[in-house]
Amino acid sequence: MQSVSFALRLAMSASILIATMPSAHASAELEQAWLSLIRKTLPPSCHAEKLAVDGTVSGNNGLRQERWRMDTCRGEASYMVAYYPPAAFPNRQSPFKITRIDTGAVSTVHRAAADSR
Repeated sequence: MQSVSFALRLAMSASILIATMPSAHASAELEQAWLSLIRKTLPPSCHAEKLAVDGTVSGNNGLRQERWRMDTCRGEASYMVAYYPPAAFPNRQSPFKITRIDTGAVSTVHRAAADSR
């Protein structure tokens, strides 16, 4: 009886985990828009590669924030990347925001970059 109970709990836990997995990653379009913005803040020949996502906040209204660890030609850097869906945040000038955490520098994406998604 205990093994059946354990198996049932394990199956339920696995199904809950699998159900939440699709929301765990940003879409490729969002990631490319964020990478493009980060690269615009660096010199033209500087590489920028995402090493890891250290944290994610995802809202029911489409809001998405992630903390990225990046490797660049200037060394490792931390960024907070955010997407504010226009339907939920109509007064924002741009739906994208990039903040370099270790320096506090904020870059708001230009409308052209947002349209290129």
